[in-house]
Amino acid sequence: WSEIRTILDFDEKNICQLSSFNECVDFYTHHFYTLDSAIRKLYAEFLNQKELIEPIQEYYKNLSVLFLDKWFRFIGEYHSNQTGKISEILNENSTKTAIVVGDGVSLEFSKDIISKISNKDFKVSENYLFAGYPSETMHNMSRLYVDSGKVMSKKVDRENYLRESNPDKQIDFIDLEGVNELTDKSHYLICSYKD
Repeated sequence: WSEIRTILDFDEKNICQLSSFNECVDFYTHHFYTLDSAIRKLYAEFLNQKELIEPIQEYYKNLSVLFLDKWFRFIGEYHSNQTGKISEILNENSTKTAIVVGDGVSLEFSKDIISKISNKDFKVSENYLFAGYPSETMHNMSRLYVDSGKVMSKKVDRENYLRESNPDKQIDFIDLEGVNELTDKSHYLICSYKD
């Protein structure tokens, strides 16, 4: 029942005080995402029990409308920042580095990963990426790998491009399903879902 409490205890007054795109991003990444997480968990548990989920869903929807009104009020300040991001991360890190790449990885999923590894001997950085337009897998995955902005439809082409444009780095690639305790040999490891 903690998810219901998360939704019902949420203070909508804070949404009304948002006055810029950066404030909206900060608010979402520190507060509002907890509502998204809570409602997803409630859907998983009570989706077939309409009489239970509908009132909570309606309350959540009202909060979402308030937030999205603010978000879209400042949408002119939105700019994609993902082009060439993987190369940028590789160039900024000389120590062993693993990068988890996914199409539309939710903030909730990312925070879950961070919570599981942040107590260990890892340096974790939380940086938020803003997708480009059009919001299509092929377009945005290419943007992450390819700093020229060229769209490459196949994962293998994006990976080859990354290797060729970083010849001084030992970069390995693995499907996330294959990550295990033996995958720590690589200096730079790019983990992603299958194409």
